Amino acid sequence: VLTMTDLTEERATQHLLQHLLRSATTVAIVGTDRTGRITVVNAGAEALLRIDARAATRHSFLDFLDPEQLTLRGVAAGVPIGFETLVHDVTEAESRTRDWTWVPPDGVPLVVSMTTSVIADGSDNPIGYLFVARDVTETRRNQELLREALQREQLAVDHLRALDDAKDDFVSTVSHELRTPLT
Repeated sequence: VLTMTDLTEERATQHLLQHLLRSATTVAIVGTDRTGRITVVNAGAEALLRIDARAATRHSFLDFLDPEQLTLRGVAAGVPIGFETLVHDVTEAESRTRDWTWVPPDGVPLVVSMTTSVIADGSDNPIGYLFVARDVTETRRNQELLREALQREQLAVDHLRALDDAKDDFVSTVSHELRTPLT
């Protein structure tokens, strides 16, 4: 008995997936299992995390997150600190996008806007998670600079209003003091 299986379509799909992972360089894609162990990263994730894909798959995704931020968010959400902090409110029907601080092995942190999604098998059972992120470090830094500039401008406006009020009071007082003796 000879049995054959046509793998052409499966190989084409695998080739397409590998091509997508190599060519998406401006967006980081990290796939994990249910416990947070990294199973796949794309070229964009390699660039942002500054680590080789094979080396990344030997890590938990938590190894690349700011532990203080993870703890603060876990406490705020009332969930156990750890991978559950990342995925506690993600469902198959709804992904979540938040800013997170990634800390690559070189220790230079970066802020990413990260969308977390559930990966399910054919029976809709969660088998892992997909994290899609883009670096927003400069964007957030510029937003903070704009906020600070706006606060400084608001203080300057308040100071100018106070000076204008003082000038009005002075003119009113001088006018009153001059009118009284003339009368």
